[in-house]
Amino acid sequence: MFDIGFFEMAVVAVVALFVVGPERLPGLVRTAGFWFGKIRYWVNSTKMEMKSEWRNAEVLREEAESKVQGAVEEHLQIAAPEVNTNNEKASTHESSHPPSKPQ
Repeated sequence: MFDIGFFEMAVVAVVALFVVGPERLPGLVRTAGFWFGKIRYWVNSTKMEMKSEWRNAEVLREEAESKVQGAVEEHLQIAAPEVNTNNEKASTHESSHPPSKPQ
């Protein structure tokens, strides 16, 4: 995650030993471990919640798309006979009136 190697950890441990002292170092390590664990838990739970919400949003989007597609198909089925009737009327109108030639 942070790409910390053994050497870097050893340097941090030696500096902490000098700064905090050998008496309080075990308590500090326990406290730091506790907080790192809490942070890790919080990050993982947040990731899981975000993935869950993303999946929910995908499902809602897919449902909305299918509803829109269904409504469009329904309107097309309703409008198709009227369009065909209008096309037939237009074609019979054009065949009964030949186009006039410009003079």
